[in-house]
Formats: sequence, C-alpha cells, structure tokens
Amino acid sequence: MKRASGRCPICGRKGYRYQDQDYTSIKVGDEYYGQTIASIAGASKDFLVVITADDQILWETNLREIKNGQKESINEFNRLRARMNIALPEKDKRLARYFIADALFTAWTSSNANKSFEKAQEYITTLANRRSSMFFLLGSSVLSIITLIIGLFIILPKFEISNNIDLAVIGGVSGSIGAMISVLQRHDKLKLDDFTTPQFYLTHGSIRILLGVIFGTILVIAVKADLVAGITNERPSAIILLSLVAGFNERFIPDLLNKLQSTKNKS
Repeated sequence: MKRASGRCPICGRKGYRYQDQDYTSIKVGDEYYGQTIASIAGASKDFLVVITADDQILWETNLREIKNGQKESINEFNRLRARMNIALPEKDKRLARYFIADALFTAWTSSNANKSFEKAQEYITTLANRRSSMFFLLGSSVLSIITLIIGLFIILPKFEISNNIDLAVIGGVSGSIGAMISVLQRHDKLKLDDFTTPQFYLTHGSIRILLGVIFGTILVIAVKADLVAGITNERPSAIILLSLVAGFNERFIPDLLNKLQSTKNKS
C-alpha cells in the first residue's frame, strides 16, 4: 500500500502517513502494521476499522480533513476503549471489542456519534457495574466474617461479657454487622465511576466494615464514659443494639462526636 505523509486529521501531528487507495480491498488474514487482521468491523473508501489477531482495535482514514462528528466518534471510541481496559476482565473484553469496533465504523458515517455507541456503552456499563458491585460486596463480606470470627473466638470460651474489653469487642462486632446490613441494603445504589478499577471497590467495601467496627467500639467507650444519655453500663443488650446502629448509620458517631464537642465548647 502506498502512503502519503501529512498531518493527522485527529490530533494534527506531523508525519502522519495516509493511504493512497481505498480500504475495501483489505481482507481478513491480511497483514496490517505487522499484525494479522482477524476481523473487519467496517471498510470503506476512506475509513477502516479492524480487530487484529492479538485483540487490538485499529482504525485508519485516508482523509486529510474530517468533520466534527467524525472527531467525536474517535473521541468516544477512545473513551470507551479506555473504560473497557480498566473495568472489564479479559474474558468479557472480546465481545466488548466487537461492539466498540462496530460502533466506531457506524458512528463515522452517522450524524449522531454518541447514539452509535449506546449499545457498546450499555454493555460495558452493565458488566463493569456488576463486577464493581461484586468486588464491593466481597471486600465487605470478607472483613465482616473475619471480624465476627475474631469476636466469637474472644467471647465464646467464657460464655459471658466479663469485662470492658469483652464489651468493646462485642461493640466492634455489632458495628461490623450493622455496616454489613447497610452494604447489603445499598450496594445496588452504589455510585460507580467510569474509570475506577474494581479493586478500588474491594478496598472500599473493606473500609466500610472497618468503619463499622471503629464506630461500634467508640459507642461502647462513649457509654462507659457516661456520654450517651439513657444507656447505662448495666444494659449490655442496649449497648450492643446501639453499636449495631452506629455501624449501620455512618453519620451516627460523627454526629455524636460533633454534639459532644459543641457541648464542651459551650461549657
């Protein structure tokens, strides 16, 4: 294939090499930039989109100038491809590549580039959200189970709450249970970012349970210090229930601490 040099019609980079013939003669199995073409999403006289044997989406145009809508299609393609690479496991990327490649070729000739990518966007978003939600639940569940096992290991051999440490442990475990209930209730409403990795949600889920443990323990300390009205040291069941609430409601302990600070400032 003969090529002529010039500026890239997308970024303006010098040295871009244009095809001097149309792309309709390209076939599956041809060599393209040293790679074998495994699938052709679309080929016209001025635009080509292919998927190579090593699963890369490649495109090329022989136009010196392109329309704004065509630039938009390339920008949307780059955004979706980046999201796919971050959010999806390798086994889900194959079908996503076909959706994206087909959408790019369709968008090139469409007056509404974004609409052409809707199917690919929906597919990637559905799988990414499902995977991120699963990682969020996994992180929450693992730490919650670990906390529960540690608590049982400390309390069960004595079959009673015999000292302040036991009560603090029970408060932490109750807080983690409350946090897990909150996670199970709200995980489907989790706000997901386009370019956040699932591993982030694994950590985020673990941190949510850790906060529940901390809040439940703080609640026990506050009760032992007589800082919570209506709850006494002789009512461990009430302390446990309130620790669960502290873990469930992320604002309970921060609001309590703010109230205590406000009271101290007035005195």
